[in-house]
Amino acid sequence: MKFIAGEFQIIISIFFYTDTLLIFYRYIGNVFMTTNLSKEEMLKELEEIMKTDPNIKTTITINQSLEYLDASIENNNGNLKTTIYHKSACEPYILPYKSDHPRSIHANIIYTILVRVARICSTVEDFDMELLSVKMILFVNGYPPKFIQHHLKNFFVKHDAMKIWTEPDNATY
Repeated sequence: MKFIAGEFQIIISIFFYTDTLLIFYRYIGNVFMTTNLSKEEMLKELEEIMKTDPNIKTTITINQSLEYLDASIENNNGNLKTTIYHKSACEPYILPYKSDHPRSIHANIIYTILVRVARICSTVEDFDMELLSVKMILFVNGYPPKFIQHHLKNFFVKHDAMKIWTEPDNATY
């Protein structure tokens, strides 16, 4: 087993809620969680955890919102609102339609993007905005409008969600 010297940073972001620990996510060295513990209680718990290994550098952020992986998460009075997080340095580049790849690859790109948007966006309004963004990214990368429409329709049909596409409504979403 190899060990690499250097800083290992854990970022812990905390939301305050009405129940005890509700959510805890970890991806490599990034962690976020929700809790209803008071700020003082949470800091005490975290200090105990940080004492376990002095080589691990820890940054604690207590806030109402955060960006975690590709999601932006916000606490609105106890309700989590999630949207797609777009890094400012990220360009709208995907595999160009004119590349020498089977069309099934291009179809799968559309499907995968739509699954990601549907899973992350917590409101139909955010879903619609992301859908518009997806269409623009596809257009910029040379995808024909008919190809885009065909695969959008396939996605909504496959997931029995045509009503979300034709008549967006939060209750249905």
